[in-house]
Amino acid sequence: MWRESHVALISHKRERQPRKENLMNQDDLKSCAAVFKAVSHPVRLLILEALAQGELCACKIAELFPALDRTTVSKHLALMVRKNVLRVEKRGVNSYYSLKLTCLPGTLECVRRALGGTPRAGTDGTDGQCRCGGLHKEDTR
Repeated sequence: MWRESHVALISHKRERQPRKENLMNQDDLKSCAAVFKAVSHPVRLLILEALAQGELCACKIAELFPALDRTTVSKHLALMVRKNVLRVEKRGVNSYYSLKLTCLPGTLECVRRALGGTPRAGTDGTDGQCRCGGLHKEDTR
């Protein structure tokens, strides 16, 4: 005799299950979480946006934050270098920063659009259109 539990079991089996071999392993999960944690601060997100436009010296990055002490900005930069988000190159007495993970500005643009923010032309290396193919608020009207 068929019961609702049998029907639920059958329909559950028909659902697509993720393949474990396609999921990240624990080391990769920790590494990815560390990157997202490293950029999860408004100052660091603005630094990412600035560096999406090209390499900048530390002094120019610090000028973006007149209310912050330069050492605070330096600590934000150092954290992102340690977590492999940015690269730094010393030239004389100046340090020049650039994006190591060049995909992050595009990811940030995708999130901004998904939350209904104003698209920024060129932030993700295109005309401001998100390349993820996902639904955004403006697409669901």
